[in-house]
Amino acid sequence: MEYAKDVILDLKNGQASRKTNNIRKEKIKTKERNSILNKVYETITKHKIMTTVITATVSFMVLDILLISSFINVLTKI
Repeated sequence: MEYAKDVILDLKNGQASRKTNNIRKEKIKTKERNSILNKVYETITKHKIMTTVITATVSFMVLDILLISSFINVLTKI
């Protein structure tokens, strides 16, 4: 029973062989490469200036909306 498990899991002396470990690492790397978040991260690192400009623009738009709504609330209370 123990031997069958070792053969199925490709274990040698209770430890996985290097070949199995390399295959598992390659599968993990390919999954990481194909993930959407990794693609987004690569795009952001390639275009740092454009990402910064877009982030700042959206932040200023949100701040502007908050200030305008606050000003409208002050005017309605008068």
